Formats: sequence, structure tokens, C-alpha cells
Amino acid sequence: MPDKDAATPRIYLIRHGATSWSDTGHFTGTTDLPSCPTARTANLAWVYVSPRKRARRTLELLFESAGQTVEGVDVDVRVTGDIAEWGYGQYEGLLMREIRELRRSRGLDGEREWDIWRDGTEGEGSETPGEVSERVDRVIGEITEMQGGYLRDLREGKLEEGRKRDVLVVAHGHVLRAFVKRWLGCDMGVKLELQIEPCGVAGLSYAGANVGQRAVLLGMSFPGARAGS
Repeated sequence: MPDKDAATPRIYLIRHGATSWSDTGHFTGTTDLPSCPTARTANLAWVYVSPRKRARRTLELLFESAGQTVEGVDVDVRVTGDIAEWGYGQYEGLLMREIRELRRSRGLDGEREWDIWRDGTEGEGSETPGEVSERVDRVIGEITEMQGGYLRDLREGKLEEGRKRDVLVVAHGHVLRAFVKRWLGCDMGVKLELQIEPCGVAGLSYAGANVGQRAVLLGMSFPGARAGS
């Protein structure tokens, strides 16, 4: 039987490549900007990707860097709005200071500054923290069900040869931070400062190979990566 810790499934979170707006700090939700041509390597079993072109192009670049195409690999690729960026509504394309100025002009946030994790957004296409949490939870539920089955078969010695276990999620800054919060069982309003740079990689897994004990990976080896690359 393989070592349980070494065989524990991973979830790799990748933020899309930089765009003209992410470099300047503008809130980019539904605006479909292309990503800049930066790539990393991935060879994984299941992939979840946001429908936004900057996320889909980042996924393409990941496979191209390994000499493959998304269509040419044996992987379950799920394009889903459940990991699209937070719906910013009227705040789309604005800077943080502009959003706060807009809200103050409407008589909002007199005693405390706007916090998206507590207050959500306004207008058509906006989302509350609860709505974002609900769709992220659906993806997490699917992942833990799949990987929970893998861990169960691992414990019982029933793994088929070559069975894959890891998941890649290619999405956006705010929704990936929401993903980590919900992975750890935190409410969206919990103060947990998280940052992920464009094309940055974060990792999630389970403590003790137990699907009920979700964990953040503080150090990991990315599939296909080489020292010094």
C-alpha cells in the first residue's frame, strides 16, 4: 500500500495570468479581459476552470507548457460559473478608493469602511458573500466527494493502478480567497488575510489523509515543476 501522506490528494489553486486591470488594481469580475502570456505546468486528473477567457487561456498555457492541449489530455475539465469571479455589479472596473467614495456619496459606511466580505456589492450582477459562498461550496462538495472516495479506497487497499486523485482550480483572486475560507470552514466575514498573485499557485489538502480534516499546504511540490525553473 502506498504511503498515505504521500498519496493524500491535493487541490491546486491557480489565479489566472495578469491582465491590464489586475496590474492596476481595478475590480475585474465579468469584464472578459485576456490574460498576459505567462504559464506553468500541470498534469492533473480533474480541472475546474472559470468561464472567463483570462482563466481559460491560463489553463491552455499550463498544458501548452507541457507540450499538450486541453483537448488532447485525459482529464475531466469542468468549465463552471461556480468559480467565476465575484459579481461586482456597479463596482466593476473601479478601484477600491472609488468604490468607497461611491458608497460614502450614497450615505453608506458612515461608521466603518466597506468590506466586500461583509457587505457584498451593489447593482445588477452584484453578489452577496452568502451567494458566493453557496457556489464555492458546491465545487468543494464535488471535490471532497471524489477525493473522499479515493482516500477510502486507499485505506481499504482497493485503489486501481494509475488512479488519479488531484484537482486543479483555475479562477480569480477574490473567488479563490473565498474558496480557501470555505475549505477551512470559515464564514466569509472571518478576518483572514489572503493574497494570491497572478499565475500564483496555492495548495489545499487534508490532514492525516482524512477528508474531514481540511488543510492548507504551506509547502508543496507542483506536478511537472523542476528545481530552478
